[in-house]
Amino acid sequence: MSSRPAASPSNWSGARGRPRASCSSIPRCTSPKMPDIALLGSMMDSVQAQLRRLGTPIPHDQLAALPQARRDAITCAVTSAVNGAPPALLDLLPNLTRIVSAGAGRDRFDQDDLARRGIALCDTGALVSSDTADMAIALLYALARDLVHADAHVRSGTWAQAHFGHRTRVAGKTVGVVGLGRIGWLIATRLAGAGLKPIYHTRTPRPDAPWPHEPDLATLAERSDFLIIAVPGGAATTGLIDATILRALGPNGALINISRGSVIDEEALIEALTCGTIKAAALDVFRDEPTPDPRFATLPNTILTPHIAAITEDFATELAAEIARLVADALPRPTHAATPLATPALVAHCDWSMDPDKRQMATALRKADHWHITAPEPVGPTQDLLPRLQARAPGALFLGFDFPIGLPAAYGARTGLSDFPAALRAFGTPPWEQWFDVCETPAQISQHRPFYPKRPGGTKRDHLLSGLALPGPAALLRACESATPDRPAACALFWTLGGNQVGKGAITGWREVLQPNLAQLSLWPFHGPLHTLLRSGITVAETYPGEVYGQIGLPRAPRWSKRAQTGRASVAPAILSHITRRGHTLAPGLQESITDGFGPKPSGEDPFDALIGLLGMLDVLDGHRPSGAPDTPRVTQWEGWILGQSAPPSKLPSEPPSTLPSALPSTLPS
Repeated sequence: MSSRPAASPSNWSGARGRPRASCSSIPRCTSPKMPDIALLGSMMDSVQAQLRRLGTPIPHDQLAALPQARRDAITCAVTSAVNGAPPALLDLLPNLTRIVSAGAGRDRFDQDDLARRGIALCDTGALVSSDTADMAIALLYALARDLVHADAHVRSGTWAQAHFGHRTRVAGKTVGVVGLGRIGWLIATRLAGAGLKPIYHTRTPRPDAPWPHEPDLATLAERSDFLIIAVPGGAATTGLIDATILRALGPNGALINISRGSVIDEEALIEALTCGTIKAAALDVFRDEPTPDPRFATLPNTILTPHIAAITEDFATELAAEIARLVADALPRPTHAATPLATPALVAHCDWSMDPDKRQMATALRKADHWHITAPEPVGPTQDLLPRLQARAPGALFLGFDFPIGLPAAYGARTGLSDFPAALRAFGTPPWEQWFDVCETPAQISQHRPFYPKRPGGTKRDHLLSGLALPGPAALLRACESATPDRPAACALFWTLGGNQVGKGAITGWREVLQPNLAQLSLWPFHGPLHTLLRSGITVAETYPGEVYGQIGLPRAPRWSKRAQTGRASVAPAILSHITRRGHTLAPGLQESITDGFGPKPSGEDPFDALIGLLGMLDVLDGHRPSGAPDTPRVTQWEGWILGQSAPPSKLPSEPPSTLPSALPSTLPS
């Protein structure tokens, strides 16, 4: 990561690290081109400094005194997961379209009220995940080894008079993780890497999780030596950890909570800690903050911290930058701010699937000064897809597909071919005639036949690494497939098993669309920069709707699901708000379809993602987001890039690897 100024501890005041308020006289709007930004609560100095580069931050206690005309012009507000969005403040801001919240929690927001007001809520939950997971692990070790009392033992001088005694070994213990969202997943990953045995509880099992799922929470507690709580707050989880769960955890079990204080029945917990029903507890969150129940402080078998799981210097710096990014996207832009690219006559985004009946396409026609978006429709036969689209509007055509367009550079460097377009021409012909055939056994995996496995049963990703002679799991991924603030890391291209695999989509997309039309296609970024390619002909780019969700202000999973009509309908206000801000128009009936969540059928997720992907493409074309592709040979020669992804890894080699170890380590992670 590049050098960044460290967050100053002076940005924080009070025992629990709450941001210090900065409220004096009403800030003067220094320029008509600098919009006002409402602060719905106190905010770190570093965040306010970033916001002042975009506009004029208005503290929450000064909004009412602001002239009506200035309040009416405010479209974006900033708050925190602790402060929420008080309705009285929202009433003062009738044209608010976006709230950016510092933190992951949404339990202090009335999301139904926000939807009625047409306000999109964006959080920064991805930034808190790693530090919060670290805190959970730290508290587990502190409980097991009794580090707080060990420190006091030395400081008090007792060491010379008394042996401290034996404590609990950590390695090999079973740890129950309640909730397997972003934070829960990172906790389980850290546990497994440290030699513990994670098991998890969610309402439904995650198909991509390598750890055992326990559908019954009490049984999970009974099986666990440590129980870590990692679920969101809110009505659905209030009192989830009650006396029954604590009894199941038992007198040798310990509880760790880094989620929300409301998740635990505190009366039952205090009783359990007092009577020895459970052994110990480490709590970073409480029902009443910053004044938790004073009885906790009298219990020697507790570790208490002031809601600081996510508060690190690195987090403070990243938080300020992320809030600024989310705010900037929502603010009215001066006419010179956006630099549009060359404008094609028609833009189409195809939501791809191995099943032709599930493929959906959304298109936008360029009008004099805006984009007109048509209702999603079936992609139809791929043999005549390009002629059908060209017939709709003469001129340049910009196509997006949400299947991978590129190869991992580590693999590409071993093919002996010059670049990805050359590889596309070669695959399927000798000596690459079996390249698209998915391997049934590990012995079949080779440079000339890389996709695996054809069916489940005894298959491991290690088989791919060994068969392709690659040095480690990272070599199976393209740089653009690494995790970003808006989504987790993707599956490896050559892995063809499970609900998140992308290999089979690549096989069908390359064979049905790219290879037959390669002579007339310009593939971005392999054939040049986007602004050059879009001037004429047909330009194709890789897209990913999941990348666009956060960019246009949709809340992050698991708070809604695109697979359910209710989930799709719940984010309709945010989608329509984005469309209005951008000045797009909709074909008759499309607004109703968006509001309805594209119908009750599970297949409604396909037109939904077709539309979302299209909105992301239009944002790039209109200059609201950069195309994102780093100008390095690794990207432009082999790997490609996901359009609009602007968060590349901190270390991105400029050259594709030309030499790799001739021998693999004796053991590889699965």
